[in-house]
Amino acid sequence: VRKMYESAVHALAFNMLDVDRFPKHPLLTGHNREEVVAQCQDLCGNVEVIRGYLDDDFTVFMRRP
Repeated sequence: VRKMYESAVHALAFNMLDVDRFPKHPLLTGHNREEVVAQCQDLCGNVEVIRGYLDDDFTVFMRRP
């Protein structure tokens, strides 16, 4: 995430599978949304999380100043 954010000119957007909603799978990994958001907030003061478009997914927007 750090490398992508540092490379972004205006903003970074990415999505991940939510560990709370995604069942265990041998090839795919869910991520703790709160931990991801906390890490992003350490890098950027303008972080937005979008949920609700899919049951097992979340999207993070990080806008550069």
